[in-house]
Amino acid sequence: MSFELSAQSFWMIIIIWGVICIVDYRLTIIIKKRVENKLGNHIRHEGSIELNPLFRNDVDKNRFLSPLHICFCILSSAGLFILWRFYSDQMTMQQFQFTLGLLILPHVIIYLHHLSNIGALKSYSEGAISGTILYSKEYDLKRSIWEVAGICILFVILAFIEGSAFLLGGMFGSFFFAIYLFMDHSIFSKL
Repeated sequence: MSFELSAQSFWMIIIIWGVICIVDYRLTIIIKKRVENKLGNHIRHEGSIELNPLFRNDVDKNRFLSPLHICFCILSSAGLFILWRFYSDQMTMQQFQFTLGLLILPHVIIYLHHLSNIGALKSYSEGAISGTILYSKEYDLKRSIWEVAGICILFVILAFIEGSAFLLGGMFGSFFFAIYLFMDHSIFSKL
């Protein structure tokens, strides 16, 4: 059974996806600048604060927007458009929801990571912590892998309880994200 998704609903999904992508990148830059400008004597990161190797160069240069990140947003939006426009008569609504979960829910993990960093930075700036903290690249990657794995387990439990294709897609997207981070960690640790 195919599904019907109105053009208005589809474009709203694309707008939300674009906002998710842009805000993710901007939060990374804001956190990086705050660490450098206000807390540089207390917090240091070995290598880049950006975990995704595709965007590290742009984040390290404090680019307002990353051309590669924008390209990713456009290509993934184009992929959603192709699914909607040419395959909606062959897909069920659950398959489309699975695809949206695959893209959107891993960003929930990324946003939780950003919120954790913002909370920590607020604590540091209020004097709750003194001294210097050096985050090794290995620690940053391992911490992120465990965060992703924990939320991935939550998504799978909720997906089966709720019978939600969106949450199941989020579980797979999160799982692939954890593998991606692990592969980067494996490559990094051999250097």
